[in-house]
Amino acid sequence: MKVRASASALVAIVLASRAALGFPQVGAVFPSFEVRDLRGQTHHSRELVGRPTLILLASDTDADLAMRAWGEAADRRLPAGAQRVTVLAFDLAAVIPTAVARGMARDRVPERLWRTSWLDSSGDLRPAIGVPESEVPFAFVLDARGRLVWSVQCAAGDPAAERIWRVLAAEAAR
Repeated sequence: MKVRASASALVAIVLASRAALGFPQVGAVFPSFEVRDLRGQTHHSRELVGRPTLILLASDTDADLAMRAWGEAADRRLPAGAQRVTVLAFDLAAVIPTAVARGMARDRVPERLWRTSWLDSSGDLRPAIGVPESEVPFAFVLDARGRLVWSVQCAAGDPAAERIWRVLAAEAAR
């Protein structure tokens, strides 16, 4: 006997899986954190308050090409009034010194983005946000209050990514 799951049942399963991981829930304030950018300057999660924000997050060093594609999409599609932050959340502390990791990231990120590219090489931020280690990047849209409006984990060219751009544009228009 074949069992057919309804679309709403599949959505419920996905949401339950995300909740089990501690994945940020829509409407929740994004977790507090402190990190340094690729120049070495300290940034706080409170900087994500005040205007809509697109957060692109890589949780695995092998997400390099996929993150590059998200960055190129953001260069084309980030609406006026919104800000973009790239978070590199890797657990490298035991293997690679932070200064070396920052230098390696600077080699791959255009200098114009160093201030908005935040590196957590301690591995603490990824579990605080509630995302698993993955080669597939995450994209989050926060409203001006710092609350999560929408998120996806997919490639920039995936059809699911289109919702990120629609939600971000709607938030920027408020």
